[in-house]
Amino acid sequence: MAGPFTGYAPPGVYTSTSLDASVGGLLANLRIPALIGTSEEIKKVDGYELVRGSSPSLDNRKVNEDVSGQMIGTNRDFTVVNFPIVIGDGLGRVTNNTNDVEVKVNGIRVIVAKVEGMSGKIFLALPPNSSDIVTVTYFYKKTDTKVLNEDLSTQIDGMTTTFTRFTSQLLMVQMQEELQQ
Repeated sequence: MAGPFTGYAPPGVYTSTSLDASVGGLLANLRIPALIGTSEEIKKVDGYELVRGSSPSLDNRKVNEDVSGQMIGTNRDFTVVNFPIVIGDGLGRVTNNTNDVEVKVNGIRVIVAKVEGMSGKIFLALPPNSSDIVTVTYFYKKTDTKVLNEDLSTQIDGMTTTFTRFTSQLLMVQMQEELQQ
């Protein structure tokens, strides 16, 4: 049987090392540290969104979205990119609770005064400086997008059977820009 086990061998990678007798004697009194354990099962990566489409049972989490560009030093409100803001319990319930979002200014958590979940607008208790880095963590509900009355008439030339929707092109450009950042 492979490995150092005489009975059951759990799944894993096993190696065997054979030493010359003279080398084995030199290493007999050395203490060699060995780390045994599990690796990190969950890896947190900031600023990366895994797009899985709409889901009837899961809410999407946005971690540390940078909204600094909306802060001019006198305003205390900003709008998140993805809305409506939801509780995060997987049911897609819109929230106006200030405890359901986390806002940090220069890495320090600040007081959220008001949340308008349906519009994605968040109000802080105090306005940050225009040079501050403002980030927000929240849950949002990604749903299928319905586009009404999109005008495709410019693509018709009497022989065209395939059309490209403008909203699809726009979304692809936005997704490519986000991936490049």
